[in-house]
Amino acid sequence: MNVPVKFQVKDIRKLKERKAEKESFCAVHFTASEVLAACAVFSGDGHVTDSYFVRGWKRVCIP
Repeated sequence: MNVPVKFQVKDIRKLKERKAEKESFCAVHFTASEVLAACAVFSGDGHVTDSYFVRGWKRVCIP
């Protein structure tokens, strides 16, 4: 799946480096359902602080 990036990321440190410095981060999981992606924001200590679902559009046939 191609996901276009709308802005350039200047900080290209890896997740292990960010976690060591207790920085928050976002994880995205692409699914194969009506929910296109599930996103979770983690605090620096690894606890989920927020979540968001990107919903896709599923065609439904109505007889």
